[in-house]
Amino acid sequence: MVGKVELGEGEAAIVYVTDARAAANVKVIDVPVSAGVPAAHAGVVVKGWANVPASRSFLDWLAGPDGQAILGSFGFLPPW
Repeated sequence: MVGKVELGEGEAAIVYVTDARAAANVKVIDVPVSAGVPAAHAGVVVKGWANVPASRSFLDWLAGPDGQAILGSFGFLPPW
């Protein structure tokens, strides 16, 4: 969507903050949390996956302080 705005094919869009930060020639306006426009992402381990323990370890790391610090540096908010 942010690409459409950059090209002048749209006047506004609600996009991920990471996409907005990477965009050129657009004005970014933060949407307050109170507006109720959350974006949620889920992490799962696929049943029958070849390496379930490693997958679970990765998700544990991602949800932990180190993973959250990296995600936060890109504008992602902590899990709620």
